[in-house]
Amino acid sequence: MRCARGGPGDGAATGAAPTELFGRREETAVLDGLLTQARGGSGGALVVWGEPGIGKSALLRHVHGQAADFVRLSHSATRPESDLAFAGLHGLLRPLADRVELLATAQAAAVRTALGLSGEPTDRLVVGAAVLSLLRGLAERQPVLVVVDDGQWLDEATALCLGFVARRVGAHPVVVVLADHSDPAARPWEGVPDVRVDGLSDESARQLVAAVAPLTDEATTRNMVREAGGNPLALHELATLGGDLDDAEHRRKRGRPPVGPCLQRAFRAGIEALSPPAQLLTVLAAAEEHGDRLTVQRAGRASGAGDAVWEEVTNAGLLHVAGNRVGFRHPVVSRAVYEGCGAATRRRAHRALAATMPDEAEERAWHLAALAHGRDEDVARLLERTAVRSRLRGATNTAARAWWRAAELSAAPIDASQRLAEAARASWDAGWAATAERLLDDAERLAPGAHVARRSRGLRGIMEFARGMPEMAHHFLITDMKRVPEPGTALELGTLAMRAAWSVGLQRPAGQSAGVAARRRGRGPDRVTRHACLVERRRVRRRGAGGHPRPR
Repeated sequence: MRCARGGPGDGAATGAAPTELFGRREETAVLDGLLTQARGGSGGALVVWGEPGIGKSALLRHVHGQAADFVRLSHSATRPESDLAFAGLHGLLRPLADRVELLATAQAAAVRTALGLSGEPTDRLVVGAAVLSLLRGLAERQPVLVVVDDGQWLDEATALCLGFVARRVGAHPVVVVLADHSDPAARPWEGVPDVRVDGLSDESARQLVAAVAPLTDEATTRNMVREAGGNPLALHELATLGGDLDDAEHRRKRGRPPVGPCLQRAFRAGIEALSPPAQLLTVLAAAEEHGDRLTVQRAGRASGAGDAVWEEVTNAGLLHVAGNRVGFRHPVVSRAVYEGCGAATRRRAHRALAATMPDEAEERAWHLAALAHGRDEDVARLLERTAVRSRLRGATNTAARAWWRAAELSAAPIDASQRLAEAARASWDAGWAATAERLLDDAERLAPGAHVARRSRGLRGIMEFARGMPEMAHHFLITDMKRVPEPGTALELGTLAMRAAWSVGLQRPAGQSAGVAARRRGRGPDRVTRHACLVERRRVRRRGAGGHPRPR
């Protein structure tokens, strides 16, 4: 069985690169060792990390090319999809859709939800276990290689899932290789072995220039090596752009400028040489950024950028088209295009892209939000629907951002306050405690009222309890139990209120907490009280002598 979809970065239509890797002997040895290990029946994982353009994608192409006898799954994450829950998993597992039904019922249901094939709520742990089972089943026939490029743009749900899988593949012939910009110690793949990719030595940099542009003279090569600072992408792009780095302007710049700004200046020069319709087309591709050629093409035609304009842009080497995929040579180019154009041009691009999409598409809501200027309740409602769907999928970080942006666009203070409260709760569930507190404060300040507790599902009391303020927590929890609409949430708040009361020796308020929760559930207080007390007593017994005093 072959599930190879091309090398890393293929989805983004990356440019050509020399087949030989210069100055990367140690890194390739580690990668080749993982493949050898998998052929022997044991798996492993590796995070390859370093600054943009340092050569991570080239290393991923190397390991992909060396694994011709593996089942190869690859995906390149993109910035706009970082807010779409499980978008990365969708791109990675598409070739395996026919194998999902071979999983256990609960795992198959979780994967279907993650892939957008079902609207049922799911649990991230079940999704992670399901993906691990899926890869383990594939590996029974032949080794499996999973390669993910630009991991910094993965949506949180996919990143956590891949981190879960990467830490558990050792017993199976599965290799997981991830590329990221940042130190993995601060990322979802903490604990996974990693290799930092540093800049090339001057000698390796000269070899790369000679391979990319063999006719370059020694003086120009020397300047290129100095300007690039060991960054292979900078060397490659400066050489292929054919810029004269020995002109008077560059002779006056004796320092070593950051590679990013240097590349962006070079790319902007090439972009500004295009006709206005061609420049707009590049902005459309940068704003869309999913690599969907048909969407960009439809938006381009509606904006006056027809087939002739596509030819102009592709001939200039800025855009590469492969089937239904379109993209830039590297994300640096995309950023240079998007950030270098004016705000009016960006809004025009987002408007054209939104016009090509169905009304209910989540991407359409984000495009409309990007071009919104001032308050826009219609767009706020679209983002609110996006937030609700994201929360059902367990993508609380995406939900938080959507509600937050919806609040910014809300016309009425009460609507903004309610959405900020929802954003606060989603932020808390996503682990962003400081952000959650700030959003909840903003919601209460903007329009105080019971709606804040209702939409945040009693978050204020939960935060006070987590902060170690049980008396204040008990006050808020008891009050908010009567405000939240869901009986189950009321019971959870009541149980927490009992813990808060017992921790400071308030026995009678603890019984009142259970009584309120019982009335909210529409049941007799005895059943709910027994349930809440049983939960708390078990917790106290687990704490032992070092815990809070037991109630008498």
